[in-house]
Amino acid sequence: MSATDRSVGTQAVGVLNIGNTRTTAAVVTGGCVVRRWCCPTARREATAVASVLRRLWAAGARTLVIGSVVPAAARDWMRAARRDGRWPIVAAAPRLAADVKFDYPHPQTLGADRLANIVAVAHRGGPAVIVVDAGTATTFDAVIGDRYIGGVIAPGPAMFLEYLADRTAQLPRVRAARPVRAPLGFDTVSAMRVGAEAGFEGMVAGIVRRMREVAQLRRARVVATGGAAARVSRAVPGVKLDPDLTLRGLARLAEGVSGDRIGGRAAGSASPRSCNPLLPA
Repeated sequence: MSATDRSVGTQAVGVLNIGNTRTTAAVVTGGCVVRRWCCPTARREATAVASVLRRLWAAGARTLVIGSVVPAAARDWMRAARRDGRWPIVAAAPRLAADVKFDYPHPQTLGADRLANIVAVAHRGGPAVIVVDAGTATTFDAVIGDRYIGGVIAPGPAMFLEYLADRTAQLPRVRAARPVRAPLGFDTVSAMRVGAEAGFEGMVAGIVRRMREVAQLRRARVVATGGAAARVSRAVPGVKLDPDLTLRGLARLAEGVSGDRIGGRAAGSASPRSCNPLLPA
């Protein structure tokens, strides 16, 4: 019997990862993201939210996990999901992270995205890992085996440009664009972009270097996720990119509710090539 045959009938998990800028809805089976939809977090009128929930259900999700760093958005999605009424709803919380030992006094203060990243790494154990999640903010979290020992919060790449516009009288508001590889700028906008790019990469390299001063992290691997993960890979040699890390971690939290392994691969799901696990199973 094939692995696919053995897992027919297992439950898929619907995941909502609500970030400051973007909300991603996904279906996770077997630790793999097999469907996804993205929309701006600010766009959550009732018809749009209901449409995403219908898509998740139609794609086979029978449990919904909500992880959010935007409380107002979380409330809107939670209300809509309760009105929908078709599935159990799980709010991401440290008490569900059965795989993780927290060497951290107040794990309840961790954002849902950081918690999900930690869970996705810790449930596999193994060598030390530094997870860098680069989005609106950039977070750095250190996991050793199944232990979470702490982290760092820093600005995301767009904040470098936004701060200059907000705190100066003449510098313009510049949108983040493609990475700039030139060493110099030759007008105000290009000079700002070079500074933001170099500043972000230097910040990432410096924080990782500082974290590796911890004896247990000296040989830690670095895994990058989030919208600006590719920029992290330019700052730190040997980075592994894992765009689905947060989504897989949120799905894993559903196991803290059910007590069962949720998310085995269902027949007709995406092929193994769409799965990007952090470590070998």
